[in-house]
Amino acid sequence: MEILIAGPELLGKNWEEAFLLRGWKVLRSTDFKSALALLPKPPGTVIIFESILPDAQSLNLIREKETRLSLLVSSRLQNAARLIELLNAGADDVVSPDMPGELLSAKLEAVFRRFVKPEAVGTLKSQDGKIEIDRLGRIAVLNQKPLDLTKTEFDLLAFILERPGVALERRTLLQMIRSDSDSVQASTVDKHIEALRKKLGESGFYIKTVHGIGYVWELDSANVIQRRKK
Repeated sequence: MEILIAGPELLGKNWEEAFLLRGWKVLRSTDFKSALALLPKPPGTVIIFESILPDAQSLNLIREKETRLSLLVSSRLQNAARLIELLNAGADDVVSPDMPGELLSAKLEAVFRRFVKPEAVGTLKSQDGKIEIDRLGRIAVLNQKPLDLTKTEFDLLAFILERPGVALERRTLLQMIRSDSDSVQASTVDKHIEALRKKLGESGFYIKTVHGIGYVWELDSANVIQRRKK
């Protein structure tokens, strides 16, 4: 499961340890729009946001597009009318920012069980069918042969592959792998991507460098073929 927390830096700090102990990825964004740009292919994503961030129209659009996404409002219930508006627009629940991490984690697991089939969570496949990822079994396959990836390489590949066409900033990728080690530096992301590309062979060309930003999984196979020829 991936948790996107949209709001000020202190929001959800008391939840992170419980989330990470369950093996969930925790991403952060200061605003709701940026959080949506990080969304992977569902299911298995929860957005927790401050009640002041999105408008009801935005929530309606999200809910119409994807019903398996869980949206939680963090609020101390100071504005009942506002919370009712967000719940009517598609938010699933209201949680207090002071709620213990263990309790919130239990609530999320209950929600997750209701609308996600376990076998649907773990499967990812590249558009050409050459790369397959079993997230639950943590197995990556290239041309029907197992890939020997480190934990960080596996996580990076899954994270990028499930967001095809989305330019991911280096700081976002750094945040995603930082739980493994507090000493991870931004340049380390580039080194892991370089190693990952080599292990993917020709399929590594799907990971495109976006200069000044980070990396994107290329959607246009014609562009990939052109880069292979260079």
